[in-house]
Amino acid sequence: MEKDDSRTAAGPPLASPIFVTIKIASPRGPLVRVGGSVPIPPTRISVCNIGNISQTFTQLSLDSLQLSDSGATAESDFTVEAAHGEVVAGESALITISGRVPASPALYASTLRIVTEEGARLDIPIKFRVAAHAAWGLGFMVLGLLLVCLVSALDSESGIQGDLHHALLARKDAHELMQQIPPPQSRITLVNNLNREFDAAIAILQRPRTFSFVDRRPVDAKEHLDVALQMTTELRKELSAAPRGSLEVADLKKEWTEVKEDFAAIANRFLISPSQGASLTQHLLAFDVWAAQRLLRIPIDYYTNEFDFHVNHVQLIYASGRGQDAAAEAIAVRRWMQRAANVINTQTRLMMYFTELTAINIATADRVHRAIENAGIAPDRQVVIQGLLDESSSLLIEPFDWSMRRPINERITNARTETLRAEKDTAIAAAEAARAQEEKEDSIEGIEAVIAEGAGLKRGADGKIDLQEKINWLRRGVAAWRTRFATLPDSGTPVMHAELDALEAAVDSGDLTAVSTHSKGLFEQWRIYTTARAQTMILKSTAPFCLHMREEALVDMQATQSAMRRLEGHPRLQHWEDELDLLRMKTDEAPAVIEKMPPDCIAVFGDLSSKTYALSNEVNSALWDVAILPNETKRQLAADLHTSLTPETLQNLISDVRPLRIEVTPPPEERYVGREIEFRVANLDPVWGSGVTLMIDFNDGHHAMASAEDLQKNLWFSHAYSTAQTFKPIITAAEAFKPGTLEPIGKKLGDGQLTDLTISPSPILAAQHLADIFFNARFGLALFVAALLYFWRYTVMKPVFGANAFDYVQAFTLGFAVSLAVNDLPQKLADFIK
Repeated sequence: MEKDDSRTAAGPPLASPIFVTIKIASPRGPLVRVGGSVPIPPTRISVCNIGNISQTFTQLSLDSLQLSDSGATAESDFTVEAAHGEVVAGESALITISGRVPASPALYASTLRIVTEEGARLDIPIKFRVAAHAAWGLGFMVLGLLLVCLVSALDSESGIQGDLHHALLARKDAHELMQQIPPPQSRITLVNNLNREFDAAIAILQRPRTFSFVDRRPVDAKEHLDVALQMTTELRKELSAAPRGSLEVADLKKEWTEVKEDFAAIANRFLISPSQGASLTQHLLAFDVWAAQRLLRIPIDYYTNEFDFHVNHVQLIYASGRGQDAAAEAIAVRRWMQRAANVINTQTRLMMYFTELTAINIATADRVHRAIENAGIAPDRQVVIQGLLDESSSLLIEPFDWSMRRPINERITNARTETLRAEKDTAIAAAEAARAQEEKEDSIEGIEAVIAEGAGLKRGADGKIDLQEKINWLRRGVAAWRTRFATLPDSGTPVMHAELDALEAAVDSGDLTAVSTHSKGLFEQWRIYTTARAQTMILKSTAPFCLHMREEALVDMQATQSAMRRLEGHPRLQHWEDELDLLRMKTDEAPAVIEKMPPDCIAVFGDLSSKTYALSNEVNSALWDVAILPNETKRQLAADLHTSLTPETLQNLISDVRPLRIEVTPPPEERYVGREIEFRVANLDPVWGSGVTLMIDFNDGHHAMASAEDLQKNLWFSHAYSTAQTFKPIITAAEAFKPGTLEPIGKKLGDGQLTDLTISPSPILAAQHLADIFFNARFGLALFVAALLYFWRYTVMKPVFGANAFDYVQAFTLGFAVSLAVNDLPQKLADFIK
């Protein structure tokens, strides 16, 4: 209710507001029925008696209700009541207006007439402002806002369907192209990538829209679709430039030329004439020649003749105009050629096992020969060591068989072990002899005898030694030291001579305190001198052994480096190279000549040798891991080299279930939700081919399957996680799996698990979420701006909302216009700032 400042009647004594406005909300707004009414909220008006006598109300009434703008009469039902019938002078009375007025929004008017018994009259204009409930205006305004959002969503969805239609057509065109002109097998990677990009774009476009005013599907799908279209363009250009089948035939010819050259290179390396002679080296090389003839000669000759014929056959088919038949035949021949290359590769790697073993045996035998000739090993032990080498040579004679190789390797390894023990024992014996010699040469028995005379010196009546007697005794001690110094193998140290001179001067002066001080100093200098001589003599006897250990470590490092060259691509190759560089640097820092060897050379080179040996064992173990060997040969190898192989390699050689490792390529900071993660399987058995299947369980309800042949071609597993947590992927190898399960059919061939794969929340999704918050905040901003305008338009500027039906249209238009304006606000602000 609104009231003005108070007034008095033309004839006092009553006073009241000039006019009163009563606001009434019509809940049905534009849906009010004809003749409908709304109740008037009880409104109290204060009337004050400003006269000197009491006033008694005799009439309280309201005139007929009229429309303010037209004056037309409207139906109404008023009730006017006074709290008290009499108003005492100086007091006020409350008059209550109630009843009902029309529900149609409008501004109505009436007059409250008050008459008293004492003749006072008071007329108060009353305005009834009946407006549609504010919810109607806000509702129409929000409807305008939502309509803009709906239009935007429909437009976005229409665009999405258009993009999806475009993507499906593009994929169909690409597949039709590949059906008309099949891409050569060498382009299969490009085709797979193209399909993956198309599938990713279509999957994004087919996703339902998230609950947000922002639709990111078009942008995300466009990235994949653009890449797919670019690949399609490249493929179309390449396929259209050549007749049908020509690429496949050309690829086959090129590939056979390369494979044939590889076969020839392998034959030139391994299929050689055996060397003649009776030495161990010649026997070992002869065995390798025999092994190569059985492993490589037949398959290389067979495949060379066979593929020469088939490649020419494919070329003739193409020359006859049957391009499609030539392409199909070329694909079949290439697939067969790949399997043949794998067979030769398998046999070559098996042959490499024997050549590696031979190289190690020859190098070991040569080092043993040099050691027993130069290391001063006792003759009886030399006989034992040489006997092991001679026995190895005598056992390895024709006719050869596969079982010969194991005992030969065992005897050569035993010869090396026995040589190392003999060298160590020789060095220890030399060190003990040097120490005994030093103790003998640096004896001070004469001096100790003079010192012992002190116990027998004459004493006076008071029990003290006579001073002159003591001086004479001390002079004999000085003379004994002079005699000892004269027999030193060298001149001694200046400090020793200075201490002896000072001792002699103190004896001559009778200064017993100084005598005591210089005696202790002389013995200390003698200890330092003899200790240094002992170290020098021991080092002189052990330095050759230290130098030999240094040379052995360098030889082992060189052999290890040579083995590492055959392990290109191994995941630990970089670690091995770093460790080998560090060992070589420490070895180079150590002196290479006997005269400069440090006193602790045995400890220094012993540590270097042990670390080099451990690295060599690890690298050699990796060589056996990649060697394709029969089961019997594996077990023989484990028995022969069990002391020098890593536990993992031993397990690979003797276990029926091969332990597999899952390696994740992205670093930990890049393992997050939505990120495509590559899973590599390490420690695959080299003999596994297309007949072995590996199944990986990603531990989130998804799994994938691939053949060992594909994995060995670096076609690894990949997967993107949708939740942030720690997972434990499991890999299993078998010949086959039960449909829809991870349970192998028959024997399990290998397994492994990754226990600590932690997936973090995606920073990309977080950034998108933040962007969505800002975009969604635009709707809130639009609503806020529209509410301010609504308040200004229909509360301040317009007295009654809903009196005109166009008011609702204006509210709707207000929300629509403000939403459009706020949508362009970020760009307008950016332009303004620029």
